[in-house]
Amino acid sequence: MFIKDSDAQMFIENFNRKQNVHPSFYFAYELDVDDTLKHVFWAYGIARFNYSLYGDVLSFDTTYDIKRYKMIFASFTRLDNHRSCVSFGATFLNDEKSESFMWLFDKFLDAMKIEINAKFQ
Repeated sequence: MFIKDSDAQMFIENFNRKQNVHPSFYFAYELDVDDTLKHVFWAYGIARFNYSLYGDVLSFDTTYDIKRYKMIFASFTRLDNHRSCVSFGATFLNDEKSESFMWLFDKFLDAMKIEINAKFQ
């Protein structure tokens, strides 16, 4: 649902609720000067745990374009030892500039360096 001028706030509030329920859920975001969503990265706890197992090689794909919001969707994935797709995290970016990717990769590394307990809710 598209709600003018409050979509970004609703999106971030939803992630805050997820993090309150599941402390291993990680997200980071940045807003523009007009409070529109500039970047957001998120990773579920199980995805972060999977990175500790399979994070030696990964794929990063930015081929998706969310036209309504003029944002790029990208994901970090890999195949596990059973050849099943494993997701490590995902992002929305407002552009493909080097500064955006630097922000994203910094947040990705920040999310993956935290040790995760093997028990997930």
